[in-house]
Amino acid sequence: MPRQDRAPRKGAPVYFALPELSDTGSLLEANRAAMKAVASGDLTPGEAQSIGNLLTAYGRSLELHDFEARIARLDERR
Repeated sequence: MPRQDRAPRKGAPVYFALPELSDTGSLLEANRAAMKAVASGDLTPGEAQSIGNLLTAYGRSLELHDFEARIARLDERR
């Protein structure tokens, strides 16, 4: 029985072998994999765009984390 407290999904799940994400280099590999999946017909361009949006958000999170770590190191030097 579906959960009553959750809004209905607007799209279908996408199954895609995403490389492990750990740094900006892995984001590049993940984007490359999505592009290859579109080229081979395994993902639609829209699905790849959705994945790309998620990867972009993750990349921004990495940047923010790195920025905060840099500020903390600078504060420690004072």
